[in-house]
Amino acid sequence: MVNQKILNSMNGLLSNFNKSKVSNLEEWKSLPLMSKEDLIDFSIPRNFKEVRATSGSTGESLFIYFSEEAISGFVGRAVKFIKKMNLNKDDLGLILFSYGNFIVGSMVERACNKEKIPIIPFGSTNTYQKENMLKLISLLKPNIWFSTPTYALKLLSELGNKSCFPKKILVGGEKLINSYIKKFKEYNIELFNLYGLTECNPVGFSDSKNPKKIIAIYPNIYLETIETMQGKELVVTDFTNTSTPIIRYKTKDLVKNIKVKRGIIKEFEIVSRNDDLIKLRGAFVSKSKIIEVLSNFSLEFVVYLLIKNDSDFIQIYLPAPIKEKEKDLLKALQTVLGNNKREVLFKKDLIVPKTNSNKPKYIVDIRN
Repeated sequence: MVNQKILNSMNGLLSNFNKSKVSNLEEWKSLPLMSKEDLIDFSIPRNFKEVRATSGSTGESLFIYFSEEAISGFVGRAVKFIKKMNLNKDDLGLILFSYGNFIVGSMVERACNKEKIPIIPFGSTNTYQKENMLKLISLLKPNIWFSTPTYALKLLSELGNKSCFPKKILVGGEKLINSYIKKFKEYNIELFNLYGLTECNPVGFSDSKNPKKIIAIYPNIYLETIETMQGKELVVTDFTNTSTPIIRYKTKDLVKNIKVKRGIIKEFEIVSRNDDLIKLRGAFVSKSKIIEVLSNFSLEFVVYLLIKNDSDFIQIYLPAPIKEKEKDLLKALQTVLGNNKREVLFKKDLIVPKTNSNKPKYIVDIRN
């Protein structure tokens, strides 16, 4: 059961894209689900105010066009989590999200501008080198960080002076795994978690008490779930984007601990991606579990999946100092990789590949 206001928003969006209106939720649920593939051949709209890129199924850039209303909706929802973090004009925010096709950085920047919170919008290493960033942090001591968890932890590990540590960090753009949460707690930093996707951001955020519990940010979006073989997948609709149809859009994110009130999803927890499982020698292995295990030892590693002697083979690279923990590492890997053939190599100058949005690409499948 949905209220009339939500039904009106559904029909307003459908009319904008010349689709038939619905009279109830059952009719809405009968509409086809959308995915990235449905947007590949979408014609360039006349009314867009901003464009971003995300990776399509082929790895090629997929352009997402945003209307003025969509941008306003993004910023409005971003202001909500800024307020929930209890930030004010006496704080100094450091935006470490990548700029460019990654929308989160500019969204946070505009929300902080609106709330008159001073910021340093220097972005990630694609716009400002890590070494310079460490010097800047030591000089200005920003007390609020906005970052992917891996980049924030990397900077924290290299900052020599604890007085330069922030009081609060809002992370996003990557799954917040247990090993990351543990590290942030060791630094005694108040942690918030932001969830969204390029096509619609933000969708939700956590409080600092439970960074895995995502609280949905309304209005202007509608959330639902669908059953898949892997579990419940989150589906999102953006009522404000009149340039690109984000209608019953599959996020590929599997969720659990869903709380619903009056037909509206209020809370959920991200479990994994629906493409998280990879097939190795006839059995399925979780990519996120591999990352979870290795991140307990280092934030710098690469896992290559390749073919060797006509069989799947796993090649894992870690920094040279981790060799001291090799025995514990091999034992931990056994729990997720079982008897899959593998080798662990330790390299002095390890370079981790990056995605288009400058996030670490920990698992690289080169079997095809």
